[in-house]
Amino acid sequence: MLKLPTLGTRANIAIALVLIIGLVLMLTYCSGKRDGRAQIEQQIDRANEKAEARNKVANERANDARVTDGQAVLELREELTDAVEDTPDTMPTERRIARGCVQLRRSGRDTSTIPACAGY
Repeated sequence: MLKLPTLGTRANIAIALVLIIGLVLMLTYCSGKRDGRAQIEQQIDRANEKAEARNKVANERANDARVTDGQAVLELREELTDAVEDTPDTMPTERRIARGCVQLRRSGRDTSTIPACAGY
């Protein structure tokens, strides 16, 4: 059997103390790191809650704006419909006739047979 050289009792005690102190320091470091991570996670959770609250308020405002805009569009549509219905169904104006003739010619149609387009 091989005998290892032994150190003195004081050396053994010193080595044991260094190992114990090292173990305590390592455990303390890991515990602190875990506590720091928990604090960061709490901060992230609080920031997420604030963001969700702001998002909820913004969505409510956007919904209100959509309702208001929808009502404005309906009112404008009714106003335009009423304005068109109030115009008489008589002969179109000279401008509209001229515009129509030009559009027909640009689309490649022959307007020589249309009496209204004779002067345009």
